[in-house]
Amino acid sequence: IFPDSEDAHDILDVLEEYLEELEVDIHTNCPINANDIEHELNERMEPVFLIENDKISLNASKIVVSTGGITYPSTGSTGDGYRIASRMNHSITDIKPGLVSFNVDDFLLRSLSGLTLSDVELSFKDKKKKISVRGDALISHFGLTGPAVIDLSNLLIEKSKFTILDDSLNQKSDEEIEELELFTNKITIDFTPDLTEEEIKEQITKDTPDNGKMSIKNYMKKFLPANFVDYFLMKINISPSKTMANITKKDKNKIAENLKRHPIEIESLEMDLAKVTIGGVKSKEIDSKTLQSRFVDGLYFAGEVLEMAGPTGGYNLQIAFATGYLAGQEAANSLK
Repeated sequence: IFPDSEDAHDILDVLEEYLEELEVDIHTNCPINANDIEHELNERMEPVFLIENDKISLNASKIVVSTGGITYPSTGSTGDGYRIASRMNHSITDIKPGLVSFNVDDFLLRSLSGLTLSDVELSFKDKKKKISVRGDALISHFGLTGPAVIDLSNLLIEKSKFTILDDSLNQKSDEEIEELELFTNKITIDFTPDLTEEEIKEQITKDTPDNGKMSIKNYMKKFLPANFVDYFLMKINISPSKTMANITKKDKNKIAENLKRHPIEIESLEMDLAKVTIGGVKSKEIDSKTLQSRFVDGLYFAGEVLEMAGPTGGYNLQIAFATGYLAGQEAANSLK
């Protein structure tokens, strides 16, 4: 998915070369809404789509809807595909932002912007079950981001009962979206996923005799990034100048507990940075082998307009390329 150059323009250049080589007509600045598309049968009883507005007029026997989602409007994707699909009798699942960062109302945490928390486990509780993701988290000027954070956001948002679209499949107002409730706004960070709470306490007990004069601040660098230690100790109310020899059993328990289950409260989702859209055209209404509509012959769907969404790491790009290739091939082959 990612070119060696790590420059997305190289992918765009290749795709544009294919379009030029195949003499594909490209119509720009021609927005199409659901009411511009009519579906009927010609005199040979074959499906035909009529697309017409003040910018464009054309007929097509096949249409591939690949309009993307709605949560990344700077790409030009404004949710038109949902309204087109709905007009063709398709169901649209709840639409939510995916792969988002968390706003955290903690000035001291945000003051550590740029600090990476490497190989941590982030989790939230679903009744008695713990749902978790392991990876790197990054403290930012608004709260938390990074691979583990945005992957956890997908799991959390999928559990949340809301949609950012109104009954007409238009995006709700910012005020309405701000009032949407997450499944839970409480997550925990496990800074030492390879150690149990008991093992941490045993380690502290074992290290104390040889490090009695060492401050707890310096000792905690064993478990945490150096720049994060002061914040961590302040949150659990232990003086950073306290020596190892003076650590109490209560202190040891607090350290171990918070290394394993450090609480973070999410104030809100950083919606403007949503990298994918969760939800879309219901998969059961699409033939998985061809991506053709089960309701309308000649109508295909590809990419983020479909309800599927994956974690970070190129999976959503893979979905886009794979479904686009399949839908295009099947639509073209059906004309032979």
